[in-house]
Amino acid sequence: MLEKCHEAVRLVQSNFLLFSSIVLTVWLPAGLLIGFVDPENHLMSLQVYALVSLLAPISNGALIYASSKVKTGAKTTYPAAIIAGLKNWGNLLTARFFADIIIKIGFLALIVPGVLLAIRYTLLESAVVLEGAGINTSRRRSMLLTKDMGWQLSGAIIIFSIGALVLILPIYLLQYLIEPPAVALEVISSLVLTVAFAGFAILFFVFYLEAAAKEESGGESYELSSERPPVPTYRRLAYFSVVLIVVMLHFLPALRSTFSDWNDVPTGAMKPSILEGDRIIVNRLAYDLKVPFTRLRLTEWGSPTRGDIVLFRSPEDGKLLVKRVVGLPDETIELRGGRLFIDEVPATYTQALPEATEWIAENDRSSYFFATESMNGRRYPIMITIDVPVMAYGPSKIPESHYFVLGDNRSNSRDSRWFGSIERNAILGRATAVALSADPDDFYLPRWKRFFTSLH
Repeated sequence: MLEKCHEAVRLVQSNFLLFSSIVLTVWLPAGLLIGFVDPENHLMSLQVYALVSLLAPISNGALIYASSKVKTGAKTTYPAAIIAGLKNWGNLLTARFFADIIIKIGFLALIVPGVLLAIRYTLLESAVVLEGAGINTSRRRSMLLTKDMGWQLSGAIIIFSIGALVLILPIYLLQYLIEPPAVALEVISSLVLTVAFAGFAILFFVFYLEAAAKEESGGESYELSSERPPVPTYRRLAYFSVVLIVVMLHFLPALRSTFSDWNDVPTGAMKPSILEGDRIIVNRLAYDLKVPFTRLRLTEWGSPTRGDIVLFRSPEDGKLLVKRVVGLPDETIELRGGRLFIDEVPATYTQALPEATEWIAENDRSSYFFATESMNGRRYPIMITIDVPVMAYGPSKIPESHYFVLGDNRSNSRDSRWFGSIERNAILGRATAVALSADPDDFYLPRWKRFFTSLH
């Protein structure tokens, strides 16, 4: 098991340029598309995830083809690998699609059968690329080849997963040592994760080689002659069209990353810092590491500080919200006359910097009062609608392990003044930058100057 993991890593290291080129050509754009999807826009989610499901087999096929050439000492090139991925695209897509349906049925029936099926189908792609196996034959080949190596495969998958986590954690820890730009941190972590998880295709190829060698030396064999006669081209096209429609209709949006996230901002509650149509990057490892898809913390290395822009779920309806932390645990907070008071000490207000109003339409600026709010060394812009009183609050003491959050648009934000302080466990991460931005009032044209701008 460890030998196979080492062999997979060696293959990647000795041919890093070739493998990374394949991965970044196909998988990275797919990953970016996933991040750009608004999980509440179901039509867009289905369309994008259908496209992602079409791209992934090309990368898998190219990686397996390149690995087989490298392993046998033959020379190969990037174009040849991509062409091999494209040639096997149809069988890889449909074989994996129907295998995943069977696996999901296994999970629905009982979790253990689903896990076992997922392991037994790990060599499916290798059988398609290296043996020319069809949709049904590739599943049977994978089941046969993995017959005596279920535990080895399980252990290797766990080791590789831990390795990917070990690779990514130091990158996030670096932010506390050298404080790199937020956008650079997200780009680097995305690249590392993409390459690390692509290694699974090469790992499964290494297992395939051993299983095939054992079979050739006298183990069980399975003749490909039982494959059905070739299907006419027009029937293949009709078949793939049906599969594509099924994928688009039933491919559910994947759960967001445990490490980083992209989130759309549909309202102006955080203006002037964040605008409607901004797509922000959220660092989900800013404060802790959670068990994926739960609030259970495995470890914690930091806590939200005043001025942080955080992502959390509303205590009222569970919707994702983005607000700024202004009050910390055990502090007494009050909003009076539009001013913020912490432990009876008022925040200071100075004239807003020019960039704070840059993205507010000129004919609208006269309707707002802009200022820079400062408290305990943290400074950030706020805006208040003239002639509209700011909702008062408190004085009230913030409970232990709770945080008080406000929108920078103090006259138009539903925040802790409405639903109270939020629990520490409810905070999912810290917003670090604006990745993309489109203007909803101008036919969603890009706001190019806001692309990849820091929120600090």
